[in-house]
Amino acid sequence: MLDAALPGLGNQANHKKILKLCKTALVRFAQVKAGEVTLLIFKNFPAFTRIRKKIMQITRATTVNVSADKVWKILGTDFNNISEWASVVLDSEAIPDMPTGSGRICNVKGIGNTLEKLTSFDDDQRKFSFTFENSKIPFFVRKIENTWSVTPKGSDQATVQVNADVNLMPVFRQLMGGMMSRQLGKGAESLLGELKHFAENDKPKA
Repeated sequence: MLDAALPGLGNQANHKKILKLCKTALVRFAQVKAGEVTLLIFKNFPAFTRIRKKIMQITRATTVNVSADKVWKILGTDFNNISEWASVVLDSEAIPDMPTGSGRICNVKGIGNTLEKLTSFDDDQRKFSFTFENSKIPFFVRKIENTWSVTPKGSDQATVQVNADVNLMPVFRQLMGGMMSRQLGKGAESLLGELKHFAENDKPKA
């Protein structure tokens, strides 16, 4: 549900500001690709900005003081019931008219219905990944994929980790990367905190 952190970047006013910034900067770039390295030349920017990864990655983790099995039941087994513990999700259910296990549809504060389609789900490894579909996600975001995992730490503790892989349009990685990284990081921390509270107290965080 990290997409809930993005609607402020996606409104029309901000679109105009971003496009104006691009125009003002006279973004004229030549791409010279060597493996995963792309060199971009910007007028009014440093001569060369080196991009080592095409995908922006955000990772957060927390320790939950219950067994990995209990956390996994909340997070993985009951995947469609995220609205029981995540305050940003008003309600959630399995995607209608699709095979069981395809994903969920969530009514998210600020952006409305969001399709979250599973791309992988490993019950044994306690790990899953999914992508977002929502018309209010900013136009320059090509794709977001979240991966959640639960790792045992003894019999009564578990580490929960969330990774967000964000694919942005060229240029916007430089212009918006820092802001998006901070917003998505805060969103991940908030969700992890609510999951931890729910698992340890058997009730949502107030």
